[in-house]
Amino acid sequence: MNFLELLQALEHRLGYQHLPLNPQASTLKQVFECSPVHHDLMRELVNALYAANACQQFTDPVNRDACFEAIGPVRQAALKTRTTDVDAYHLMENLCQGLDEIFTTERGVTKNTDAEKKPGAEIIQLDRARRRRNR
Repeated sequence: MNFLELLQALEHRLGYQHLPLNPQASTLKQVFECSPVHHDLMRELVNALYAANACQQFTDPVNRDACFEAIGPVRQAALKTRTTDVDAYHLMENLCQGLDEIFTTERGVTKNTDAEKKPGAEIIQLDRARRRRNR
């Protein structure tokens, strides 16, 4: 997977409002088509991903470990500042989850989401006699 493919996959998972990619971009300064919701945070994350993978072009390959090492300090800084709002917190969590899913899918390993589902509430049918008695 190359850098541009990674960004496109993240845009698909996070949404255009968080990562509005410019399809004609050729440099990092042109990567956003418009301003993302958390512009400074996303700009810092994209720059960190690009630098950590030693990219020179958008077609350079990216590595899972390098990506997670790159976003770690940015994530910690964002979570520790007083100005981080709930949306930025969720964006960081969704970004980490999205990266994990992207690289897991790329390796050919699929997660079994049915097995991971938490049990929900059970619906218990009350018999008619019990319903009448409770009225």
